[in-house]
Amino acid sequence: MPPSTTPIFLDTSYICKLGFRHPDFQKLVAYSKTDVLRLFVSQIAWEERRTQLLETACSQVLTLRRDFEKLQRGRSDNFILQGLSSPVMNLWDKTELEARSYEAMAEFAKDNHITIVPIGADHADRAWRRYFETSLPFNPDVADREKRRKDIPDSWILEAAIDVKREHSSLIALCDDKRFADALMKVLGITVFNTAQDALDHIDGTAQSTRVNHLVKTHDTAYVPPNEEQTQANDALAAALAAAESQFRTVGTKIIGLVSHLETPTKDQLCSILERSGIPAAVTKSVAEQLALGKTIVDTGHHYIPGDKEAGAQAKSAVEAEIIRLAIGGD
Repeated sequence: MPPSTTPIFLDTSYICKLGFRHPDFQKLVAYSKTDVLRLFVSQIAWEERRTQLLETACSQVLTLRRDFEKLQRGRSDNFILQGLSSPVMNLWDKTELEARSYEAMAEFAKDNHITIVPIGADHADRAWRRYFETSLPFNPDVADREKRRKDIPDSWILEAAIDVKREHSSLIALCDDKRFADALMKVLGITVFNTAQDALDHIDGTAQSTRVNHLVKTHDTAYVPPNEEQTQANDALAAALAAAESQFRTVGTKIIGLVSHLETPTKDQLCSILERSGIPAAVTKSVAEQLALGKTIVDTGHHYIPGDKEAGAQAKSAVEAEIIRLAIGGD
């Protein structure tokens, strides 16, 4: 893993709260794909999410099947249905759904550079030792072992996090469960966030500090007064750069404002909307790419989503009237 890549451990509470399609989670995977960060999830947490999604799908299929069977049974009592051809409904069975759930989760992890931390050979011994010693994540104030057993999955997830921390000392975590977040902080000594934006702000702050450190490493040079030709050349260069900067600021403000307003516009949608105000698609694409490199907006592959929320709010306010005019009845 490159030195600049930040490792993030995702707890079940976080991935179950948002869901994989939530814009905040999409920000994480967008960063992951560019190696700004690396996502880790324990096998226990990944299986918990897989089975939750599977149970939801199975429940929906069962409801459809029951409604269909009810319709079939009622045909003889509803004369308007008599004389019609027998209806057909082809639904997946549980075996098919389960097989696909394994495939889909594996594909999602691979496509989004998510590392699934396997159950270690010694995780059982370590987790049970925590249980009997009532050490974190178990609550020593809970004497009832039946209640304490509810935290067994967390103890396995904690062991996975410990393994990751051994290999990646800069590990941080995303967790929406206060008790487990406390366990991660106390046992591993790591920083834990409960929102993706807080974690990304932390990462961007670290990256900014690194960039500043690199900038100050320069060599002193003697000052040489510029001659007239140099001054004219500098003036021309300054004018050209000022014009380019002006275009970038104008188009960039509109792009940031639109992305903030629309939340998840496709790239084609963004180009189409701005073409209506006379901005060529090539210019929109170029400026959007620069903004994505600076993390002001996030490129998910086919869409753009807000990156810097404060900048997004300011840009949206600055061009609000034009946004309404351009986006009304938008693509």
